[in-house]
Amino acid sequence: MERIEIKYPKHANYDLDAKTPFYAREISSFRLDYPKDKDAPIKFLYSYLCFLSHYDDEVEKIAGVGTKQLLKGHSDKISFKISGQYERNLLLLAKTLTANFAFVLERDSDDVIRKFVDILLAEDIRKLDPEKYMVQFGCGPLLVRHIFNNIIDTYQPVKEFDTVVDLCGLFFNKDSDEITRGALYTQKNRLKKSGRLKWMIAIDKIFNECSPH
Repeated sequence: MERIEIKYPKHANYDLDAKTPFYAREISSFRLDYPKDKDAPIKFLYSYLCFLSHYDDEVEKIAGVGTKQLLKGHSDKISFKISGQYERNLLLLAKTLTANFAFVLERDSDDVIRKFVDILLAEDIRKLDPEKYMVQFGCGPLLVRHIFNNIIDTYQPVKEFDTVVDLCGLFFNKDSDEITRGALYTQKNRLKKSGRLKWMIAIDKIFNECSPH
């Protein structure tokens, strides 16, 4: 996948959650099915590699059994494993980001910023009431991805950060769609090729100002 991303960067913007995933299309002959698209083979290959990298999740979707249902009887806790000592810093960080970038959206006069931090610090996210702890982001997906990257670098959470986001089912984008690991993966690739943008510098500055260190 990395070789394709480097050599064919325009084909590395594949959305795993697309309604018509490229890898699932009937391709008996690239010349017949995509006569005007000379890059169809590489697009198919890259999308198929994306599928394989998330094979377990995708098989569960196809079978009609989601990861969250499978985990109901699972004994392991679901957590970002961020230390509670960072609570004050995370609250300040989330408030500052929301004030400058509409990071999280208020819901029914609820303190969603508090809920966001509670989710990050929870010892077992499964014990949180999903109706009370739903968090909707008001900024674009690329911006959310950059903020998540900074959280990962600053607070050293669990390595499978994107997987925990997916499993908890409590984070939603500004269109009210649940944020999945596949969507986060797509934005991670796009972020690599976006260059150094002004809003990225502004977010990095906020993280430095709210640093717990």
